[in-house]
Amino acid sequence: MVQLVAGVPVVHAAQQKTIASFSKAALKRNYEAAAKSLEEAARGGDPDAMYRLAGLYRLGLGVPRDKARALSLLAESATKGDNRAAAVLARLSETIQPTSKTKSVQPAKTDATPPVDATGTDRNGLTWLARAAGRDQGAIVKALLGTLGHQGTGGALRQAALSTAVKSGAADSVRVLLSPEPGSPPDVEPKLDHQLLIAAEDGQSRIVEDILAAGADPRLVDKHGQSALHHAARNCQTPTMIVLARRLAETQPDSDGKTPLHIAASACDTAASIEPLITLQNINAKDNRGRTPLWYAAAMGNTDVVQHLIARGASVDATDDDLVSPLHLAAESANDALLQILVVNGADRLRKTRSGNTPLMLAAANDCAICVAKLPVPREAIDEKNGFGDTALILAVRARSPEIAQLLVAAGADPDARNKMRDTAMKIATRSGNASLVAALAEP
Repeated sequence: MVQLVAGVPVVHAAQQKTIASFSKAALKRNYEAAAKSLEEAARGGDPDAMYRLAGLYRLGLGVPRDKARALSLLAESATKGDNRAAAVLARLSETIQPTSKTKSVQPAKTDATPPVDATGTDRNGLTWLARAAGRDQGAIVKALLGTLGHQGTGGALRQAALSTAVKSGAADSVRVLLSPEPGSPPDVEPKLDHQLLIAAEDGQSRIVEDILAAGADPRLVDKHGQSALHHAARNCQTPTMIVLARRLAETQPDSDGKTPLHIAASACDTAASIEPLITLQNINAKDNRGRTPLWYAAAMGNTDVVQHLIARGASVDATDDDLVSPLHLAAESANDALLQILVVNGADRLRKTRSGNTPLMLAAANDCAICVAKLPVPREAIDEKNGFGDTALILAVRARSPEIAQLLVAAGADPDARNKMRDTAMKIATRSGNASLVAALAEP
């Protein structure tokens, strides 16, 4: 006989030969021999052999594929106490229905009360309760919770199952685990705050609602000072952000000084996504690097978000600690659509970064002729110099752009203006041997 301990077969010497033969044949992919080695043991009542043989029938390996035969073997193995077979039955009972030509196999009690010890584990160490929770088998989770009674470990098992369900997005299982039936272990209340952060980041809005309803505090934060709303904003989970925003009157910055709006402005590309967050903090709040939500939206090129933030009162000229403004970002990234929005809304075209660059210089250096054309400056400012003494024209020549050089010369730029290395635009163009550049600079 094969004895079972906690639903797992304990194999004695009489069965070792069968298992060895099966393993040897399976490793060689000789499934016919593997099946043959199990048949005799299964007929002799070995639940382990029945379980293994059922797997071969399910897959059609070494034997004809026969789901009804597989179910019959699993049911008999489960009856003899093999929890692995019972767990497979519980899963298959939801999807495998016998046809009219096959004998009806009733996996007794598997739909509502599967014959599984909730505290038992599979080969990966996952409890049957957690496994069912992760697969969103709400009815099975409910039944397994009832079998725990008042065991001292019940609350911990429920917590582990809840964690698995949340990570898997198993909304039905989460709801069952948050609302256990009378008689289920009351000793440990589920720890909801960490689960709320996970569900928020994954955009599981229904799970977030259920966790909040169960008592989770949306204001609590992780070790980085980030709340569930920060986590939802990170992946622009709009429905989840709406759910969380309704529960908050205001939000606090994280350890980097970023509010959820900072993060959403960077991650989202539509106005509708950020609107729920705008009233929860100062729209011009700066993080630890002096950057506003508008700054981040501009850095990511999210033009719709930029327009919406400006319309809602965001400062178009707010700079970071390096004195970089949204307009500098647009020019540097050669994003003419973004640049146009900022210029139309009054962005300062003469503002310099800490290194002395104007938007015009950055547009020229990055070979964006259309950006240069949209950044007209007074004639007296056309030859402004950065920290290296370079003018926009010198930077355009370095970028080998005759088109921009021609635009700047036409606007009054001086080809003979010197930088700190005593170089002029004309000298650089001549050394490069680029005739088009030289010609552009020589035009009156």
